[in-house]
Amino acid sequence: MARVVPEPVQEDARAAAGLARSVVAGGGAVGPTLAETLAGVGLLDETLPWAVRVEVAREAGRGSCSAGLAAFGSSGPLLAAAVLCGAGETAAETGMAYARDRVVFGRPLARMPVQRHAFATVAASVEAAVALVRRVALALDAGGGDGGADPVEEAAVLPVALDAAWAAAEAALQVHGGYGYTDEYPVSRMWTEVAAARAALL
Repeated sequence: MARVVPEPVQEDARAAAGLARSVVAGGGAVGPTLAETLAGVGLLDETLPWAVRVEVAREAGRGSCSAGLAAFGSSGPLLAAAVLCGAGETAAETGMAYARDRVVFGRPLARMPVQRHAFATVAASVEAAVALVRRVALALDAGGGDGGADPVEEAAVLPVALDAAWAAAEAALQVHGGYGYTDEYPVSRMWTEVAAARAALL
């Protein structure tokens, strides 16, 4: 019989994600690096429930994949996967926003079937990766942090999140066309950071 994680843990995860979001956005500089800032507000505490830690890592990844991995990469594959999920979400959102705004031949790129299909696929894969990371975290919490998670799911979190982040970064870069390679748009940095993570983690 599966153990249920108490609702307060899930509420804590939401609250921690909100605090991490404000830290990542620059609201409360405690240290010169993201890791030091998160540590300064208690969000790198290894005694926090896994459900809380993955939400914090995901928010860190949404701000910067490389900074998120610097803060959480050595904490194991689950938190690295959470960072990659955040990076994938940001890349997908950035690409979709550009596709909605960029008008070609009299209509937005987002109205073209090839772009709609590409971003629907990317959004689904990122959402699935986030759901897997959360499920494993909740199972670890329910099992006391030691066991409780399906070993296959636990082993799959990093490759699934890495594939989703890479697909999102690639789609975002492609929809930007040549602009994606310039510093004028943030997608260039996102793609570079996910590519570096992919090279390091494969």
